[in-house]
Amino acid sequence: KGKSPEYHWVYLPQKNLLPYRVGCSSNFYGSPEGKYSIYAEISYGDSKKLPRMNEEAIAQRVLCQLKKAGLIDASSITEKILTRKIDPAYVLFDFERKKVLRRIFSFFKEKSIFPLGRYGRWEYSSMEESIGDAMDMTVFLYGK
Repeated sequence: KGKSPEYHWVYLPQKNLLPYRVGCSSNFYGSPEGKYSIYAEISYGDSKKLPRMNEEAIAQRVLCQLKKAGLIDASSITEKILTRKIDPAYVLFDFERKKVLRRIFSFFKEKSIFPLGRYGRWEYSSMEESIGDAMDMTVFLYGK
């Protein structure tokens, strides 16, 4: 609960902050009066480790960092925290990608399978692009 941030999403290049991006999804999806939803994305891997804490403690640290950085109102009250690990969260390209994708998409086409989104199309794409692709596919399949 509290005053909703005025941004949709912000990239955070600071090394001292855990998340590299934070967004206020309720600014584009809506929310009940006086409430808002935010998400924070943290990347990690071989070269960047997560702190040795459980997910709840990491989430609390992120909230404190966002309040201290002025990205969420310091007086906001957290009602619920959801955490999700996505492994891997990003499509990984290799030297065989183009050749393999031609074969995969040819197979999909033969089977009338329409891949969408980052994982379906094996590409870097945003939420907006995925939603747009799904809407285009709906029009293609069912008309306006």
